Amino acid sequence: MRSQLYRNQRIITALHDLFFKDDDNSFVRKYGDRFPVSHDDNGVVAREVLVPMLALVATAVSHIGYLM
Repeated sequence: MRSQLYRNQRIITALHDLFFKDDDNSFVRKYGDRFPVSHDDNGVVAREVLVPMLALVATAVSHIGYLM
């Protein structure tokens, strides 16, 4: 699993809480045009996470881990 650190539940939760929270003030709702869109087999539309966002959150999560 060390090669797929982006699947860490802490990182997923942080990304969701920071950028994808379901309210009118979410980052993705404000700047949705900047996020790539993907469709699953059922036609459900989802916004993709940008690599810099993942890098920022992963850095923060790893830094917090060192502080504890």
